[in-house]
Amino acid sequence: MRWVLIASFALLGACELPPKPWSPDVDAVVASGRPEERETVVFLALPGRELSDRMEKEVLKNSAVELALDAGRFRTARVDAFARQDLYASWVGSGEGMGIAVLDTNGRCYAARPGPQDPPELEAFLRLCASRRQPLVVAQGLLDARPDDPDAMIRLAEIFLELGARVRAEPLLLAAAEPRPLRVAPLMALLHGQDGRLQAARKWLERAPAGPQRDVIDGYLCYKERRHEDAITLLRGALAQGGLPDRENQRARLYLGKALQETGQSAEALAVLRSLLAEARGTVFAGAAEHTIEHIKNPNQGHTH
Repeated sequence: MRWVLIASFALLGACELPPKPWSPDVDAVVASGRPEERETVVFLALPGRELSDRMEKEVLKNSAVELALDAGRFRTARVDAFARQDLYASWVGSGEGMGIAVLDTNGRCYAARPGPQDPPELEAFLRLCASRRQPLVVAQGLLDARPDDPDAMIRLAEIFLELGARVRAEPLLLAAAEPRPLRVAPLMALLHGQDGRLQAARKWLERAPAGPQRDVIDGYLCYKERRHEDAITLLRGALAQGGLPDRENQRARLYLGKALQETGQSAEALAVLRSLLAEARGTVFAGAAEHTIEHIKNPNQGHTH
């Protein structure tokens, strides 16, 4: 009997848990006016759009995503982004209106990821958010203690930018731009590029100091501008120079792989992306690399990007 019970528990453990409910009552979180016990992950849905519906049915219920939500002790909520375009604009910025926002316990957005996601990307993003809670507290505390310190502004803005909270990062960077122009210029170029404001991104990039990190951002902007050959040249050059921080190295390799794919160099693209996936597994860039690899291998299958 004892072994039957053990076997029964083992079978129960192997079964998938019921999907986490995504509450439609996001307004209660935002308007409560009191601190919540847990942070909230909000899915900004565009009902009736194929990519949004697929993400809601498949990605949000993926077991790896569920585990990341549980590990981070996140609550979950859903909002109709057609009806609440104001939330998307105030949390994420410009764009089509679909994505993920993460709210702190006071209902303020501190992380965002626009557009549809695949499970590896969303899982990595959720784990990144949980890992940055303490650095955010420390950076905010430093700024509270020295509200006019441009270095404290930049430190906090860099974390917001890493987490995709461009709406929170931009005013901090603008406030620090005059005393720290060389540090702020590449960050603002990246911020504007991610937000799709490519002309503004180029103006900020002109003010950035020369070097491999500038070339990574330049290559990223070229990719966004669909100048894929230029992107390949810049990103290869930046990687060859070396000395890039891990995050910029991963960004360079991801967009090099994407640009190679766009120019029909699939074999080399796969080599670059597989190398990134092997060395940076668990990061948001690795999740994006995994998505791109699957797209190269199965170009006719549906993907969320």
